[in-house]
Amino acid sequence: MKPDLAELQKKLDAIQDEYREGNLSQQEYEHKSRLIFEELSRSQLFKILPQIEGYNITEDIGIGGSSKVYLATDQNDKQLAIKILDQKYISNSNVLTRFHKEAEIGMRLDHTNIRKIYRFLMEPKVAMVMEYIDGVPLKQLIGEVRGPIPWEYSKEIFHQIADAISCFHENGIYHRDIKPENIMVVGDYKEDLQNCTVKVIDYGIAKTDENAMTKTSFGMGTPAYMAPEQYLDARNAKASADVYGLGMTLYEMLAGQLPWPEDSDPTVMLTDKVADNIPPPTAFYPAIPAFVVEAVMKSIRNDTAARYENIEGFRGALTGHPPQLTESTPFHPQEEATTTSSQEDTLAAASLEEKPDEKTENVESKPSLE
Repeated sequence: MKPDLAELQKKLDAIQDEYREGNLSQQEYEHKSRLIFEELSRSQLFKILPQIEGYNITEDIGIGGSSKVYLATDQNDKQLAIKILDQKYISNSNVLTRFHKEAEIGMRLDHTNIRKIYRFLMEPKVAMVMEYIDGVPLKQLIGEVRGPIPWEYSKEIFHQIADAISCFHENGIYHRDIKPENIMVVGDYKEDLQNCTVKVIDYGIAKTDENAMTKTSFGMGTPAYMAPEQYLDARNAKASADVYGLGMTLYEMLAGQLPWPEDSDPTVMLTDKVADNIPPPTAFYPAIPAFVVEAVMKSIRNDTAARYENIEGFRGALTGHPPQLTESTPFHPQEEATTTSSQEDTLAAASLEEKPDEKTENVESKPSLE
């Protein structure tokens, strides 16, 4: 007997509400969501696909709080991803505005390390047509596949992320949610990580200098990676806030983990950040060059004046050094990742952002969960 789609949707909505309210940890959220997705897959209900003229939508590859992502091909058989806003949010002007803002930014920017968005559609669905990325989320690469990534490998990932953030900043845009869930690694990450390509995705809460969308926003972003000033008011997120997000991302790559358990209370994280009470990444993985540790710790200082002023300052502190003799081990992934392009999106959908659109603008893969 096939499950009732409406009933399963209610269950999923309830789980998402519990997660947003802080009543579920990320692990509990992913587990409960996965059970629902497995039931949906068994029932083949995902085969009921939307129709958009000019595109052949073939598969549902991701779901989040306010949108779904589908695999599609265009009339030239080019593989694409199409993100469609859930119908129930059509009347929510904040969600619509943020969804359109992400599309507008993605259409404006053209950079190798930023996912491209090609079109924004109003009919027959509110949707955006995007670059399809066949890769593994950096979060999964760290957590499930390898653990700590030695500096000689992580530095290439770092520099590509820095290139992408610099492009955002040069165009007057602050990403405000730099984290491993929002970064895809494309290529043979098992044997040739240093030559993989990095893609920064999900800029649904990005802010432009002239953008007034965040006037009433509070603490938008993902707590573990957010700069302290961003907790208090999202309008405070400038270039140095993205430096902080990149610093925490590099910290996690090098240490193989964050300085707090995954389900930690955001107020505990904020207290540690404000007090500059974060242990160095060498507390978790000692074989990190001293100059790298120094740069990482400076990038995550509470005082913005003590941080690097911009991404180029951070990058400059990590370039021009001779090869370091450390005891770091070669990069040999422990197990094969099964994620493809869209796991990026459900991973990002599991962030602790308050607004539904902020939780789903990263929804591009088959939720395993992701």
